Amino acid sequence: MKTLWLSLDDLDYVEGDALSMMKSAMEEAQQPTVVLAVAGGPELRQRLVSEHSPIIRFFSGSDFDLGNFTLEETREALELPVRANRFDTSWTEGAVREVHRWTAGYPYLVQCLAFTSFREGLIGASDVEAVVERALALAGTWMEQEISHASDQDIRAFDKLATAGRAEWRSAALTQLGISPIYVGRLVRLGVLRKVARGHYVVVKPPMIARYHMWRRNLEP
Repeated sequence: MKTLWLSLDDLDYVEGDALSMMKSAMEEAQQPTVVLAVAGGPELRQRLVSEHSPIIRFFSGSDFDLGNFTLEETREALELPVRANRFDTSWTEGAVREVHRWTAGYPYLVQCLAFTSFREGLIGASDVEAVVERALALAGTWMEQEISHASDQDIRAFDKLATAGRAEWRSAALTQLGISPIYVGRLVRLGVLRKVARGHYVVVKPPMIARYHMWRRNLEP
């Protein structure tokens, strides 16, 4: 018996009704069905296997978290397509680091920032900085979903972290930055910060998300 293969991209956007339609399609299939679901974050995984999911009993396979690019992988993502297509374009080390800083290595955001900063010749850090708002508009559909339920004050606190540009923080430094312990806790619950030890945190959401919501909500720092 042949196997039916289904590949579904951008499944972050799937709603409950769509999951029910997937369930019906699987039940009606006359052959074993293998579904490859591609999504941009862990939220989809949680929704697929929650007790309220209409298709939980159909899932018996594996899931893989590809994660974010390292700095070196971000460099490769920028350089390899250019090299393969023989464009006379290159990114300086500063530009690569600026792309990685803004995106935290999220592949989709790297792609958006690479697209908006691309041109012939040498691309520097200032060239990347100059097109961030264009990249925000391009990636807006994805970023609109990220921490959309955060308060304006949550977004301002996140923007302070994004502007400071540091990946790791101690409680005292967060207080000096103007983020109270209450909002540190809120940023942890939103998944912006991850607590790695007592009084020690790392930023896990891309700074572009903070800048997007500041821009989208017309907030002042």
